[in-house]
Amino acid sequence: MKKVNYILGIIIVFILSGCSDSSDVSDNNATYRVTVNTIWDNDRFPLGFPSGNDHFSPLVGVTHDASYNLFIHGNLASEGVVQVAETGGKSIITNEITNKINDGSAKLQIDADGLSTGVGTITTTFNVDRSHPYVSFISMIAPSPDWFIGINKESLLDDDLNWKNFITKNLSLYDAGSEEGGGFSVDNLETNPQEAISLLSESNTDFENGVKRGTSEGDSDRYVGTITIKKIN
Repeated sequence: MKKVNYILGIIIVFILSGCSDSSDVSDNNATYRVTVNTIWDNDRFPLGFPSGNDHFSPLVGVTHDASYNLFIHGNLASEGVVQVAETGGKSIITNEITNKINDGSAKLQIDADGLSTGVGTITTTFNVDRSHPYVSFISMIAPSPDWFIGINKESLLDDDLNWKNFITKNLSLYDAGSEEGGGFSVDNLETNPQEAISLLSESNTDFENGVKRGTSEGDSDRYVGTITIKKIN
């Protein structure tokens, strides 16, 4: 009988140890630092550059599940994305994110300061969990009709469902499709009907499909910045 109890004890310990990974709370959550480095200046983007008025609006982000998109290239922008892209305002997009948090598809809104010039660094930290492992961000490039930088639905889990340690991406420039205007200006006519979000191509600027295209051998495409997301805990 003692031998049977001993064997049962070993089996129970084995089963419990096998379940320990799924109950590891620390692995269900992670903390990341996001850093946006912008390099939008007159030397790199001379055509139509708004010298003395170049800036970026406060960064807005959200952690969420796979069902939610902050914006989609080729789809119409939400009212909140339009407000950010046209004015840098956050009130409408905050309401949109709050509604998504309430219905369970989003977890956390992320806010960070903007930049008073076109060259600088925005950084903040945020927490994420396995039920909402995606992150999205947006910021207005200003002054502009309705142009913005951002990323949508970036997964922080790898193919093996482990937390990624480091992500870096170039930032292309998007047109929200809500306001007319061919240069870096504000208070332009409304685009009616509203058009889909697209990568910016505008002859009055240096941008084609969201980047400044290299014009000669050795002159590579130029992005307005990069976004880096690094796991810190």
